[in-house]
Amino acid sequence: MLPGDLYDAAARFCTEAMAALAAPGADTAVVRHALWRQAVEMGWPAILITEDRGGAGGTLLDVASVVEALGRSALALPIVDRAAVVPTLLALCETPQAAALLAQIASGEADVASVLGLSSRLHADLTVAATHYLVALPERRMLVALEARALPLGRRYRSVDGRVMADVLTDRIEPDAAGVVARGEAFDRACAAAAGVGALLVCAETVGAQGALVELTIDYLNTRKQFGHALATFQVLRHRVVDMYVAFECTRGLVGRTLQDCVDGVDGVDGAGPDARSVSLVKGYVGRTGRLCAEAAIQLHGGMGMTEELLVARVAERALSAEFDYGDRYFHLRRLGTQKARPPAGEPARAADALMA
Repeated sequence: MLPGDLYDAAARFCTEAMAALAAPGADTAVVRHALWRQAVEMGWPAILITEDRGGAGGTLLDVASVVEALGRSALALPIVDRAAVVPTLLALCETPQAAALLAQIASGEADVASVLGLSSRLHADLTVAATHYLVALPERRMLVALEARALPLGRRYRSVDGRVMADVLTDRIEPDAAGVVARGEAFDRACAAAAGVGALLVCAETVGAQGALVELTIDYLNTRKQFGHALATFQVLRHRVVDMYVAFECTRGLVGRTLQDCVDGVDGVDGAGPDARSVSLVKGYVGRTGRLCAEAAIQLHGGMGMTEELLVARVAERALSAEFDYGDRYFHLRRLGTQKARPPAGEPARAADALMA
């Protein structure tokens, strides 16, 4: 979807990462932490940070290139959160605390994660340790920065795609003035923009996962034999692969165009993040096609598709889990139901808007 140097570098990173994770006796948690430190040294968390604050001054397309490549390997690294959501939050807060954290991220002194949540319960991703957490408190319309040791955690669990998660006990958070990064309207604006950016980049990650699922399935059907014939010779299986491929191509085109529109300013206004309607339309569609590809890949692999030893199973798990990051399709359908269809000034309504009107 987004070829270039960043995509190629991320693809090489993934190849080396998969080899490290597959090494005999490798400790997955230790390897993931080492991989994230390598990603930090490569400057990925600073891509969106402006040059005057020590960052690379890149765009959403640059981050999406990295995310798409990582989506092909299901590495469970927090690239979307720490390279896009957090910088977006801090850039829109415009407070001394936010500026200081941005500078520390750019220099590698701080590793900041976010706890946004789109429901009454907040969850923290603990797969890779962070030094600070930005916690959204919607009831108080407040965004607070906490050191990792001060984050009150409840139940811990493993997500479908292998991430270590924990509930955040927001009722135990009593921030001091120095820890408040944003309040009121600034809080609303920053969280809305960050959630939109996160949702779009999760869609880019799903594009990478779908492409990998198609390729891995074709390779398996060409290799595996039944009754003396390769599975790829059975027409019903070929038709199922075509369904996967069509879904992938449609998703790739839609997500790529939406990301480009956001960067060009068509779906973003004055740095306030992507248009909420566009995000919901894309996220709802990608949630459906991602599930279609994941389920088809597992079924076409048969019993082998249920084993985590195969990459296809891990990628399918990530594609299924990605639907629930930054709102699943039902969340975004409900949000669309509360919005009015209105085309940009001077432009005709798009086909999607016309269908939703």
